Amino acid sequence: MDEDAQALVDLVRTARRPSMRLEAARQLAEKRDPELTPILLELLDPTNDARIVPVVTVALSGLQAIGEPITPYVMELFDGPDDTRRVFMPLLLGAALGKRAVPRLIEALQDENQDVAINAATQLGQLGAVEAFEPLLTLLQDQNLPAALRGVAAAALGALRDPRALPILAELSTTHDPELLAGAIDGLSDLRDPAGAEYLEAILDRPSLDENTNRAVRLGLLAMERYRLR
Repeated sequence: MDEDAQALVDLVRTARRPSMRLEAARQLAEKRDPELTPILLELLDPTNDARIVPVVTVALSGLQAIGEPITPYVMELFDGPDDTRRVFMPLLLGAALGKRAVPRLIEALQDENQDVAINAATQLGQLGAVEAFEPLLTLLQDQNLPAALRGVAAAALGALRDPRALPILAELSTTHDPELLAGAIDGLSDLRDPAGAEYLEAILDRPSLDENTNRAVRLGLLAMERYRLR
């Protein structure tokens, strides 16, 4: 590690002012140096603290930019003892390996940490991993699981753009559970099948529909229309 990088590492570890720490983290991330992977991983913290979130965002961006060389570090955290940073590993593994990450991400759908499972499902959808269709469907249909996880599985099914998802998401769109309904809306929107529009429109016809759901459905319909006109 050169002197400049070491100075930035020292600063990001010791700075008391959030702005200084953020700037040091940004400069470290911009180096895209695989040697800095452990340092950037140190900065990951699943918190809602407004002073820390920007640093985490910068660190994630830097790790994603490094790419495949981060894989050994990511796998060590992913497969090791419970660590709060494990929630970020599905995202980073997907960034590092692309489709080659799919088997490990499918395995992570059963992770005891619900946030890890949620992030794995999201990544499988973003990667368009069709081989994850059945595992995601199993997750969605398991009524013993939290609705939040099942809803994300529904959204991921739609993101796969597999025609088999349409009847499943259409049926789910009749639910009144907010987490599952959100998953159905996202899934139908991402599926981009014009036949799904009628199910979104049916949601709009519900009495006393809350503003956030109304907005999500209208955005989904707009996305479908744009896709149809291409």
